Amino acid sequence: MTAGKKGKRGGKRRKPGPCTAPTPRPARVGAQPRPRLHHAVRSRYLKHPDVIGVAVGTKLTGGQATKEHGAIHFYVRKKRPNPKRPLPRFVFARNLDGSVDRSRKIPTDVIEIGTVRFACGAGSRLDNTNGNVGTACLLFRNKAPAGGMFVVTCAHVARGSAELLCDCCPAINPAGKVAFQAAPAGGGLQFDIAIAGIDTKCSQSDLMVDGAGVNLTGFMDRSEIKPGLNVDCALPVSLVSNANVYSYAGAVQVGDLLVDNAFLLAAAVMPGDSGGLLYSGSLAVGMVFALASRGWAFFHPIEDAIAFAQQQGDMNLRVF
Repeated sequence: MTAGKKGKRGGKRRKPGPCTAPTPRPARVGAQPRPRLHHAVRSRYLKHPDVIGVAVGTKLTGGQATKEHGAIHFYVRKKRPNPKRPLPRFVFARNLDGSVDRSRKIPTDVIEIGTVRFACGAGSRLDNTNGNVGTACLLFRNKAPAGGMFVVTCAHVARGSAELLCDCCPAINPAGKVAFQAAPAGGGLQFDIAIAGIDTKCSQSDLMVDGAGVNLTGFMDRSEIKPGLNVDCALPVSLVSNANVYSYAGAVQVGDLLVDNAFLLAAAVMPGDSGGLLYSGSLAVGMVFALASRGWAFFHPIEDAIAFAQQQGDMNLRVF
């Protein structure tokens, strides 16, 4: 995997061990501070004709980040000067039982992100036999008893193909046979992830971020992935080297799919960056899966995505 310049470091290290598969559910919010409110707003405002995504994140004023990280985000393709159905400037908080608490007002933010599409490699370039191009997020030797070598990328990169071509080991192409590929259900997608088995003759170093001299040693604790976090990026097309996280897990409409577990990233990524790795120090943080035309991107927390694939694909994997 290739990577950019070094940036700020930080975050808690997860103790290496097998992934714990999350229970599949919409918008798994982890450390999000307003889960009940997020669920209520999501249920109501994703039906709004202008809204293509909802999350909780950093309040922007005049395009600049503030210290308020608990605002409700409404993602729109384009802001309208006089909308027929204006979005609220605030929403009421929720009590523990889910009822409305009218004594507390939570600010909202309408963020114009433009057109969102899958970014269809922060690592070795991956091609599938149908012509899709993306990036290898992680290449690792399985530490579980089942063994083997695997590469992680986005499901839309592997879409419709049983094999992946990888520039890390051109002598053994096709290097990867797709073992799991997330599939949409009911118009939604929990995680845009695919995992392929790699020929064990591959000479690529295990869990190395090529060009950065970084050897990954674990996953960043989910509670540390939040607005204000600065991450290094391994994005081979856009060459963005460093970016800030602007939201907790939310949902965003990408084409005709509502993709969950989507964190907002202030980075102008480009087609071909799908699967790109986000990391901090020696900790893996996330995988880029979509770009927005107004200079934003979306990523999944990589540990949760792999755990989801492990559960759904009945795979016995241990990355670290």
